[in-house]
Amino acid sequence: MTTAILVLAILAGSVPQTDPGSVLLGGKATHYCLPGQRGTSYCTRGYGPEDMVAAIDRKDTPWRKGDRVLVTHGSRSVVVTIVDVCACKGARLIDLTSGAFRRLAPLSRGVIAVELTDASTIRPPATDTD
Repeated sequence: MTTAILVLAILAGSVPQTDPGSVLLGGKATHYCLPGQRGTSYCTRGYGPEDMVAAIDRKDTPWRKGDRVLVTHGSRSVVVTIVDVCACKGARLIDLTSGAFRRLAPLSRGVIAVELTDASTIRPPATDTD
């Protein structure tokens, strides 16, 4: 069990169920979907800048639309759901919404080094129901 998964689970209020076959990839992340952005961005198709979603590079990663991925930069992590694919170039593996990116680093960084881990075994935090 990695420290990042354990920290995320503690913050989310759940205990992770790890899979020894979890995929771990290293590469670069960028951001898209800035507040107030218009045009053909996924922001205008049902997802906003603060949604924890991302576009993934299909050719270099095992994840597909609907999969959950733990994205870690240094000591910070965020779980995102893959909602699109990107034509990522070079070592770039994932495009995060600006809200997800901001949880890892300031937007002014533009590109950050990340590790991607399968998050399908991390239970989301419980929500209150009335």
